[in-house]
Amino acid sequence: MPKLHISFRIEAEKLKVLEGIAKQKGRTVSSILREIVNSYIEGGVLPFFETVPVVLEIYDRMLEILLDLDKLPLEEAATIIYNYFIWKYGNDLEDLSLNEILEEIRRIFMYFCKIEKYTLRETDCSVIIHIRTASTSQATWISQLMKITMNKLLSHEIKVHNSGRSVLLLILST
Repeated sequence: MPKLHISFRIEAEKLKVLEGIAKQKGRTVSSILREIVNSYIEGGVLPFFETVPVVLEIYDRMLEILLDLDKLPLEEAATIIYNYFIWKYGNDLEDLSLNEILEEIRRIFMYFCKIEKYTLRETDCSVIIHIRTASTSQATWISQLMKITMNKLLSHEIKVHNSGRSVLLLILST
């Protein structure tokens, strides 16, 4: 793809950091910046969601407490994810294939959750998704949130089972 020359302003300290990264990798500052921009644009999830980094152990403890109190805002979280789909794809979500929806859901959950394994397998009459998380509380939260989210996005029957750190989703073809 042809590249265009642009210019922009940046703080001197940040330019020094970029130059150090470029030197360490044996590349130019321009190629490092292209990589950063490509990563940001191709990620697609970042511009819509505001995030706050949290230490995994603290995050797990917060989930445990909220699960025990039955206070997780699952419906609100599913609505935010649904609104993300509207923001990214417009109002015609019916035009998206099942695979497109599942790939976008995979990207969202891989970005926000400490998922160690995510596999998808198709059969004649269903799609089976197996997820392994970093903790039991995350598996519980992810299984509940994925079911609510997928019910908002899909007309398929969805069954969810979680055991320990594993989540199994069965999406039945209609």
